[in-house]
Amino acid sequence: MHAHVHERCVRVVDTTDAPSWSSARLLADLGADVIRVDTRATPLGPLAATRHVNKRSVVCDDQQLRELLAEADIWFDSGSSGVDVTEVRTQHPQLVKTLGSAALTIALAKMANRMRG
Repeated sequence: MHAHVHERCVRVVDTTDAPSWSSARLLADLGADVIRVDTRATPLGPLAATRHVNKRSVVCDDQQLRELLAEADIWFDSGSSGVDVTEVRTQHPQLVKTLGSAALTIALAKMANRMRG
């Protein structure tokens, strides 16, 4: 995929655990730039491998995660990221923070609006 493709795409940061992996994958399947964040490198089992298709993957610390969030539109988080959510919301009010599929409709609407220009 070429870099220019991501210029108009919705950027999604995924710090979820297993029950919520599919929500961010759906956005990746629809063309969003989804970045899966882990705190340490671990091999993916078969279930994880299927849930992370079409996502980029990075291993980073809290500071690097904050830098990714500064450029993100949507943050899927299950509460295990270790980052202060209140602080992130204050610094980045444009960021849609969600857990799992509850706000998937909002994320899809934001993605559709971004794709329209």
